[in-house]
Amino acid sequence: MLSRLPGTTRAALALTAAILVLTALPATALPATARAAPEPPARYHQQYLTAYGDFAQGVRDMLRASRGERVKPPPWLAGVLEFVLTGTGSPYGSAQTAMACGDDAAPRDPEVYWRDVQRTRAGDPLFAPVTDNINPCAFWDRPRERPTRIRDDLPALLVSATGDPRTSHEGAEAVREMWPSSRLVTLERADQHAVYGVYGSACADEAVNAYLATGRLAARDIGCAAPSTR
Repeated sequence: MLSRLPGTTRAALALTAAILVLTALPATALPATARAAPEPPARYHQQYLTAYGDFAQGVRDMLRASRGERVKPPPWLAGVLEFVLTGTGSPYGSAQTAMACGDDAAPRDPEVYWRDVQRTRAGDPLFAPVTDNINPCAFWDRPRERPTRIRDDLPALLVSATGDPRTSHEGAEAVREMWPSSRLVTLERADQHAVYGVYGSACADEAVNAYLATGRLAARDIGCAAPSTR
């Protein structure tokens, strides 16, 4: 299937699929940085190994296809390719697109994206040309509602992991700084997106449970060490 595409299309598709593979795999699968991190809880260990193996095989398959070889992708990669190539609806991808494009109006001029690609290419030559390129939001209707404004004197509990591969911890810290009445629970040295009730940090879970049960925030921000293998 893949070998029938033109060479340049295959190469571009290989890169695009690699990006989508990153989001299709479990959030715990890939580290956000190259720094050393502790082992995840034991129940995640096999998930890590499986996800890394699937991702590595997918990259190899896409590389072979970009060279013109005939490749039969595994089912999970075939699903990603079907979404990219045919527009087949994806409950996850479609919902994510609707949320992202509904937040704010995106530029419609292709030159804006071209300049962004050129500006970021040197620092990230592999992924920047894809992530900064034109996307569905450029063709999306303008949001029908005004952006929601949140009072900075209302209480809120923010939860973040320092190695979150989807929403950066730096973003959580920025929100905390702009929201003086909030508190931030930080899971240290964990490459994890979903934290509460998922990763297995008793410290983070108890902080969230206490807030949900009482509606009261802790006196200060909370730092939680990532659980060691058990």
